[in-house]
Amino acid sequence: MLIPPGVAYSVPSQGNDQIRWIQKWPGRAQANENKVPTTLAYPHGHDKPSSWGFKTESPAEQSREHREIREWFKTLLDPRNLEREKQNYIAKDTTIADVRHWFRDYLTMLYDHVKLKLSAEMPNFEWTAARVEFLFSVPTTWNPQTVETFREIVGQAGFTGPANSTHTVTISLTEPEAAAVHTSTAAPGIFKEGDVLVVCDAGGGTTDLSVLQVVDTMVDALSLKQLKQLDVVGGENIGSAAIDYEFEKL
Repeated sequence: MLIPPGVAYSVPSQGNDQIRWIQKWPGRAQANENKVPTTLAYPHGHDKPSSWGFKTESPAEQSREHREIREWFKTLLDPRNLEREKQNYIAKDTTIADVRHWFRDYLTMLYDHVKLKLSAEMPNFEWTAARVEFLFSVPTTWNPQTVETFREIVGQAGFTGPANSTHTVTISLTEPEAAAVHTSTAAPGIFKEGDVLVVCDAGGGTTDLSVLQVVDTMVDALSLKQLKQLDVVGGENIGSAAIDYEFEKL
């Protein structure tokens, strides 16, 4: 999963390793969308959101007279970036506790939807009894402490499942590493041993750069074990919205 998230899944226990996407989201029932916006709508004076994702785009939720919209908060989980952005587009009284609260609310909504969709799509599937492994990728701009904060919030949002469940959470790859592996699976067979991949992952909140070399091609689709990192993974808190903002200032 990514933030803004796309949710892909497979069910190896049913003998099917095919990767599928959740493409139906609240507020976009008639369309197929691979990702859902990182957006929350809070009624004034309330600490629980009235909607999330695409549902925040409705005229009623967009009424700033009655709602506060929280969006583009992915990079703010890093306290250093939060302080920087208070000079730009974030209210100066915003605290890291506020950001954690938005993350927790958003991920709780996301978890509930994933649970609903997968339980409905798979026959004889008992969610609480199933062995479920959640894999999350993270921005390269996050330091280890921020990653651990994110892991903690993911658990609070429900992803570790009820008590005594076999649900687990793994922070597996940085986003450019995940993009490199995805590229190799989307176009299998095009990489040879010794090839170098330069991955520029320019997303909604960050831009990450990774340089990887193929060290083994025993199978068509590469995994991270077959890729060697040639340089330190670099990233900046500049994504689509921030790029627009920087051009506006320029």
